[in-house]
Amino acid sequence: MPDKHLVRMHFSANAGNYDLYAHVQKKMASRLAEFAALADRANTAAILDVGSGTGYLTELLVSLFPTARIKAVDIAPGMIEAAKRKFAGRNIRFRCADVEEMSITEDYDLIASNASLQWWNETPRTLERLYSALADRGTMCFSTFGPLTFSELHQSYNKAMRNLGLEGRGRPGQSFYSLEELQRICELFVRPHDEMKCGEAFEYMYFGSVKEFFTSVRKIGASNSD
Repeated sequence: MPDKHLVRMHFSANAGNYDLYAHVQKKMASRLAEFAALADRANTAAILDVGSGTGYLTELLVSLFPTARIKAVDIAPGMIEAAKRKFAGRNIRFRCADVEEMSITEDYDLIASNASLQWWNETPRTLERLYSALADRGTMCFSTFGPLTFSELHQSYNKAMRNLGLEGRGRPGQSFYSLEELQRICELFVRPHDEMKCGEAFEYMYFGSVKEFFTSVRKIGASNSD
């Protein structure tokens, strides 16, 4: 279970590096924006961007819905400050908060969250809360990492633990939901007349060394916060 204090601290400290190293997250945001584009653009007036980070998805949403009011929420103060500088003078409200704890007092035509869900501690409850904040005919879309994330790291770790006679003790990072698990979670609260679309994609990154890999993870603040 992620330690929210560490999540907040790590992402804040690395906000200045994030855009240089978050290659996969940017691809995820672009793909998520394709789903967001399916929303009724003419009637999308209020948008909530959850886990907005430095604002990469926010910028895509501004392009898709130029007249909409956008609220961007992130747990890390450093990320919020970086995004504020990027969007100075734009029709965007920023809030530094943990979406799992903050009150949601208004309805949104579109709620989007890119590469954030894996840092939540109560994912089913939080997804249901966000869904309940949708306006009539609203759209919610999110992206996250799957169970094959860092698979080579896990394989190497498990092999080393077996060689040491310590098999089954811990894991080098957090667990991730599968697409099927997320579908089942959403089916528990999605209204029967609402359409649910799901997709899965595989992205590969290659590194010259283990050190280079760990550096890329650390530079975006995504080091293990369990």
